[in-house]
Amino acid sequence: MNLTLNTYIISDTHFGNDNIIRYCNRPEDHDWLMELYWKSIVQPEDTILHLGDLAFKDNVVSLKNLPGNKYLIIGNHDHKSKEWYNDNGFIVTPKRIFFNHGDKKILFTHYPEKEFFDWDINIHGHIHDRRKRLIYNGKLYINVSVEVMGYAPVKLRDILEEV
Repeated sequence: MNLTLNTYIISDTHFGNDNIIRYCNRPEDHDWLMELYWKSIVQPEDTILHLGDLAFKDNVVSLKNLPGNKYLIIGNHDHKSKEWYNDNGFIVTPKRIFFNHGDKKILFTHYPEKEFFDWDINIHGHIHDRRKRLIYNGKLYINVSVEVMGYAPVKLRDILEEV
């Protein structure tokens, strides 16, 4: 995967999960909304990194028809086989991906990283509608779950602009 500042980042779409509406105060049409935003923002040649918890039910959204070169860090609710994700247009990646930006080492994960500390910024999902940013032990955590990112993929450049 060729990660750049133009890579789109998204996490915790949970396509097909009706319970997430209640748990995270999502709109009833969250699947439709996320698909609409994805298709209106991401071009076929763009790279998109999904930080986990992609989909609960099959065929709720046609994952194959979501544009972009799609990569997935497996989340705690991603229980399908690697082949299933590949068949639906996603390449499964390692659970930790690093990206150097200037003098900062950025770590992409599904969960906020608690064990491995050789990084400066952890861009993650998993915690949904809780705070967007947190500094803990001198490290910056940035939550990119869809609830805090407007239900749309966001360019890495735009995420880091606020740092």
